[in-house]
Amino acid sequence: MRSIKGIVSNHLNFIHMPTGRYVFALKALRDEAEKRSLDTLKAAADEAISVGERALRLEFAYEQARTQSSSARGEALAIDNQIDAQVGAIKAMTDARTVGPDEDPVVQAARRVLDVLFPRGIAPIVHQSFEVQLGILDVFLEHTDSQLASDMTLLGLEREVTRLRELVARFRAELNREADAGVPFIDVRAAREELHEAAALVYLQALASYPSLDEQATRQRESLIAGFTEQHERVRADHRRRLKPTDIDPVSGEELLEGDAPPSDVQPPVVSDDVVQPTHV
Repeated sequence: MRSIKGIVSNHLNFIHMPTGRYVFALKALRDEAEKRSLDTLKAAADEAISVGERALRLEFAYEQARTQSSSARGEALAIDNQIDAQVGAIKAMTDARTVGPDEDPVVQAARRVLDVLFPRGIAPIVHQSFEVQLGILDVFLEHTDSQLASDMTLLGLEREVTRLRELVARFRAELNREADAGVPFIDVRAAREELHEAAALVYLQALASYPSLDEQATRQRESLIAGFTEQHERVRADHRRRLKPTDIDPVSGEELLEGDAPPSDVQPPVVSDDVVQPTHV
């Protein structure tokens, strides 16, 4: 007599997979359910596919945000370097104008500027985090526009201050772009977990569509869930090779390159070497 060990229970090890693999497998199951007029199962699969497509959209948004944030931080760093150079130039030009007799209006103006803007040199301005430096620069420019306005004109520093103001505006825009470019990974993780549970529920419904252990029902079950079986095996194969599971295009089923794949938090399942594979007749 043929052993029936594992023909159902083996399928209950429903492992986590990359999102595209869920959606691809669900679509294959949905199509099979439609062919067999399993309307309730088809409706459940369609609902789970919607959950999966939402997870895919969140992953895409997360990757876009992460790329945008990285780009914004890189551009902010480049602007920060220009700001440091501009502040240094203003300080150096002001220093040069302190040379001369004490009664010289230019010398007096230069000393006032140094006292207000650079009481401890440029280090307290440029050696700060981006956000702190932005606040300091706002105060710096307020002084040049108000109490030091006439001094900046006398020292001929209007061009340098205008350039600094332009750089600060660009700096602020990049920092704001970075702050606005966030899709929390917790949202991505939650969407993946919802998809896992929705897919598992559909999977159980599929298994229960043929509630018998005889050979014909077993063949029907196996062909109905063949899409999931294939994706599970590919993920298990990656884990056995100690590789991060790759994702696939949810429409074509093609493997995605590393750069195209979404961030993965898929954990390896417990894969036992003595798991008996379902018998195919």
